[in-house]
Amino acid sequence: MLSHSQYAKSEDNKGSTITNRPTCSTSKVPTLYSTMIASLFQKVEETAFTELKTLLTTPPILRTPKTGKPLYLYLSITNHAISSVLVAEIDKQQHPVYFVSKSLQGAESRYPKLEKLALALVMTARRLRHYFQSHTIIVRTEQPLRQILTRPELAGRLIKWSIELSEYDIQYQSRGAIKSQTLTDFVAELTQKDQAPKENPWTLYVDGASNSKGSGARILLENNQGIQLEQSLQFTFHASNNQAEYEALIAGLRLAQTMGITQINVKCDSLLVVQQVTGKFQVKDPLLEKYNTMVNNLIRDFDIFNILHIPREQNNRADLLSKLATTRSQYNNPILSQLTLDEPSVTLTTVASVMQEDDWRSPIVNYLKTGIMPDNIKDTKKFKRQASFYTILGTDLYKRGFTRPLLRCISTAEAKLAMDEVHEGVCGTHIGGRSLAAKIL
Repeated sequence: MLSHSQYAKSEDNKGSTITNRPTCSTSKVPTLYSTMIASLFQKVEETAFTELKTLLTTPPILRTPKTGKPLYLYLSITNHAISSVLVAEIDKQQHPVYFVSKSLQGAESRYPKLEKLALALVMTARRLRHYFQSHTIIVRTEQPLRQILTRPELAGRLIKWSIELSEYDIQYQSRGAIKSQTLTDFVAELTQKDQAPKENPWTLYVDGASNSKGSGARILLENNQGIQLEQSLQFTFHASNNQAEYEALIAGLRLAQTMGITQINVKCDSLLVVQQVTGKFQVKDPLLEKYNTMVNNLIRDFDIFNILHIPREQNNRADLLSKLATTRSQYNNPILSQLTLDEPSVTLTTVASVMQEDDWRSPIVNYLKTGIMPDNIKDTKKFKRQASFYTILGTDLYKRGFTRPLLRCISTAEAKLAMDEVHEGVCGTHIGGRSLAAKIL
C-alpha cells in the first residue's frame, strides 16, 4: 500500500513523464506533405526526361526486311484518305518497312468501306511491287477482305483488283493486338484531303470583222490570275459581220471547252448577237438561226454562262486581233495563235452532226444529255445498260471499256470510209475481218 505522500509523488512522476514526451505541431504537417510531393514529382520528371532522351537517341527508322521472311501489312481508311504500313517482325517486335498513303479522288471517296480497303491493298501492291514479289504478305485486318476478293460472283472493279492481286502470295489474318495498326491510323489521319480546285470564272472577249480585205474573228480568253490566251481566225470564205461575230463566239466557246473551263463570262460588242443568244431578239435569218442553235448547244456544257454587250471601245484588244486576222499576210506574231477557217461552222456541223435522225448515235446522245428515253425503245433496261458505256466529251460521243481507251463513235458513212481506207487503201493488204476490226479499233 502506498502512503498519501508516495501516491502524490507517483502522480507527480507520471505528470512529469507525460510532459517530457516529444510533441508534433499541427502547423508543420502541410510543409511535410509539400516536401514529400515535391520529391515525388522530381523523381517522375527525372524518369520522364530519361525516357525522352532514350527515345530521341533511338528514333524509329525504316528497317530492311530479311530475305524469305514474311511481311505484315496493316490497312486503314478514312472518309477522304487510305493508308497502309508494311512492317517486319524481328524478335517479336514490329519494325516499319514502308508506309503509303493516298487521298481519295472524286468517286473513290464514295466507295463502300470494303472497297476502300481493297483499293488500299491494290494501291500498296502497285507502289511496293518489289516487296510483294519477293515476300509473303500477311494482311492483318478485322474486315472480311479475303472473302470479298475471292467471291466468284464479283463484278466491276473488284474482279479486276482480284485478278491483279492473284499474282502475289497474299495471306489474311485476324489483326489481334493493335500494334502497328496505330501507325497506319496515324498516317491516314495526317493525310490531308485534297481540296477541290476552285473554279475561277474566265472572261471571253470576242469580235468579228468583215471588210474588203477579207473576214476574220478574234478571241481573247483570260482569268483573274492574269493568264491570257489569244487567237485570231482568218476566213477564206465570204462572211457578213453578223456571221463573223457568231464564228468568233463559237470558236471562243470551243477553245474554252478544250481547256476544261466550266464557268465563263462572254463580252461581245455585237448587240444583235448578244440579244439573240439571250433570247430577247427573234432570229429571222435562216443562216443566223443555225449559228444560234449551235451556240445554244455549246452553252449547255458550261455550268455558268453569262454574255454581256460592251461598247467597241472597251473591246480594243479583240478588235485589234480581228484586224490582224484580215491582214495576216503582212503581220506575223509568233506568240499569237493564228488559224484559218475554210468553211463556215454551220456547214461543217451539219455534215458531221451526231444529232441527225438517221444516225445510230442520236438516241444515245439525247439520253445522255437530257435523260429522256427514246420512244421507239422496247427494252428500256437493256438500253440504259448499253448507254452507261458511253460518254460525251465536247461534241463527240465516246465508248469506254475496262481494258481499252476511249473510242470515238463515228457515223455509218464515216465507218464505211474508214473500212475502205484501211482495207483497200494505197498500202492496203486486204486483211481478214478480225484483223481489220482490230486495226480500225
